[in-house]
Parts: sequence; C-alpha cells; structure tokens
Amino acid sequence: MVQKHTVPGLAVVLTLVFFCSLQSLAVAGEFTPAEMKKMGVFLSNFTELGLYNVDHRDFLDPLHPEMAIRFGIWHNYVNNFKTRITHCKANCPYGSLLIEGRYVAESVEKYLGFGLGKHKSVRSDYITAHYDGKSYHFEGADGEVNPYVRVREARTASAGVIQVRGELYNPEAPSENMGTFSAEITPATWRGKATWNLLNLDCQLK
Repeated sequence: MVQKHTVPGLAVVLTLVFFCSLQSLAVAGEFTPAEMKKMGVFLSNFTELGLYNVDHRDFLDPLHPEMAIRFGIWHNYVNNFKTRITHCKANCPYGSLLIEGRYVAESVEKYLGFGLGKHKSVRSDYITAHYDGKSYHFEGADGEVNPYVRVREARTASAGVIQVRGELYNPEAPSENMGTFSAEITPATWRGKATWNLLNLDCQLK
C-alpha cells in the first residue's frame, strides 16, 4: 500500500516542479533584451534629472504642481534644447530661457500618463519658472553628471504593473556602477507607439 501511493505522489511532485520551472523560464524571458534596454532609456529620463526616489503621486497635486512642471521643463532642457528651448531677447527678469507650456504638458503626459492641468508659475529648491500665459521663463543650469539606468530584471507583477530592477551607471563612463534601483512601470501608448508610464522609482546611490 505504501509503495502504490508513493509513485503517484512522486509523479505529482515532479509535475509541479516541471511546470514551476517552465513558469520561471517564461518569466525570465518575458521581456527581450531590447525591451529591457528601452525600459532603461525610459527610466533614465528621470534619473538624469536627479529624480531618484519618486512616486507618480508626487506629480499629481494640482495645488502644488512644482514637481510635474520641474520634470517637464528640465526634461526638455536636457533632451530637446535645440528644438524647444528659446532665448529671451528683451525684458527678461524671470530668466534667459523660455519653453512653451504645451511642451511641458506633453512631457508630463508622455512619461507619467496624466494631464498637467492648469499652468502656473512655480518656485522651489529645484526650479523657479514664471508662466506668462504661453511660455515658462527660467534660467538654465548644468550640474554634475547624474546616472542612467541599466535594467537587469523585468517581470509582470500584476495586471498593468511591471517590476524592474538593475543598476545605475555613469553615462560618461558606462562601466562605472553608481548604485542600484528598483521601479514599477505600467504599459502605455504614446502617439501609436508602445511605451510606459512611471509608477515609482527607488534608487540607492553608492
């Protein structure tokens, strides 16, 4: 009697191990290296601005839009300077540079997945910008090199949530490890192309 029950029991255990192994392999290969590279580029849009520990809710307060406007302005300053940033030519008490509000709102929507709402002048430790009804006036600033993201692991944690982990590296010396990170992103579509929106990001710098 003992032997008759042992064999089927062992078969069940081996079957479970087999299917769990297949599931692990499926998760390991859920995203291609090319997709994970794109995830790294997406998240680098935050770390390159010094946004290391943020939650998407930090950008949502309509009474305090400083974080969202900060992201929209500095993202374009770093990535679209030649095409979206112009120089103030006369009467410039609020800074020598301008960017149209529509570009700020566009960047917030593209990377965070929600509308900016009402434009307004803001002042914080990280951004001072005057909104004139069309454009933001601000002063440029170039500081130290901030890290980029290299995604090493990515898995779907639940419907609409992808967990990613990896390392931070120096974009001027890619072999230099500057720390680690974990993040959650959600799939999105921007102008017909697949992308992601940020849910949260937690970086541990060396």
